[in-house]
Parts: sequence; structure tokens; C-alpha cells
Amino acid sequence: MVYKLLIKTILGLYLALFLSSCGYLSKKEKTENQVDQTVQIKKKKRDHNLKKRAEEYDGGIIFGKKGIFSGGGGAAQFAAQNPLWRASMQTLDFVPLVTANYSGGILITDWYSNQTSNESIKIQVVFNSAEVKASSFQVKSFKKKCKNNENCKVSNLDNSFNSKIKSEILNTARDLKIEIEEKVQKN
Repeated sequence: MVYKLLIKTILGLYLALFLSSCGYLSKKEKTENQVDQTVQIKKKKRDHNLKKRAEEYDGGIIFGKKGIFSGGGGAAQFAAQNPLWRASMQTLDFVPLVTANYSGGILITDWYSNQTSNESIKIQVVFNSAEVKASSFQVKSFKKKCKNNENCKVSNLDNSFNSKIKSEILNTARDLKIEIEEKVQKN
């Protein structure tokens, strides 16, 4: 009985302290003069010209104009003109993608398997830079083996599989880079 009274008193004090700190108990009505003096924040009007807005956009922290991997353009330009990104998308087109975030520089596939197999694979590509070279990205792959769709075990695939995927991406990226450079020279 004493404990219940003590608990109710403590809870009442906490509630009173909380409400007073939130300003609930000391609520004041604003006069018309106070309302006129409040600071009004005006929204910047956006230009409806998308091309002009795209030119003004400086991108994000990582791939923006002033970002870590600034190649002179924003994140959208990274995806459209980056041969490494495009090559990765082309190389992994046989597997459904779960995440393809070019501004974050990551591709993650869904679990993929044959119709007859109890094993499935998942591939992750993480980009470090936009340059077409082996150190610009990492490939990680995982294997999931299930027995009767239960008791699944996930493990890393060996480095030879990762190397095959990485070399395929690099070869495709080099071909795409040559195509891009040829188009630029024609213009």
C-alpha cells in the first residue's frame, strides 16, 4: 500500500516536471503585436525549367561537383556517363537487383539460383571511384545453401568467382569507355 502511494507520487512528479518543461503548464496567449513580430520564413521559389535546375544542382557529398569523387558532374551524370557503373549493370543483368544506388555507389543483387539447385548466390559491387581500374570497385559474393527450404547457411564465395565477375566488369567498362571517347571525338 505504501509502495503504491510512493510510486503514484513519483509518477505524478515526473509527469508534472515533463509537462512544465514542455511549456504545457505555462502556456501564454500571444497578442496581435507578438504575432506581427514573429519571423516569417519565405520559401524560395523554384524555377520550373528542369534543365536550368539541373545545371544549378551541385550534387551530393560523394559524387557532387565539390564531392569526394567529383568528376565534374552530379550523381545523375555519374550513372549516365560512368562506364564502370554501366558495365556493372550490363554484367549483372542476368540477376535481379535489390539495390542499385548510383549516388551511394553500390549494387546488390537478389539471391539467384537455378530452378534445380538448392544453392543460390548474391553479388555486391561497391564503387570507390569512377575511374576504370581494378582498385575503383570491390566485388563480394555470397552463397546460400538450403536443405528443403530450411536450415540455410550463408557463406562467402571464393575469390576466383569474385575475380571473374570483376574482370568481366572491367573488360566491359573498357569497351564502353572507348565508345564514349569515340562519340566525344566525333562531336
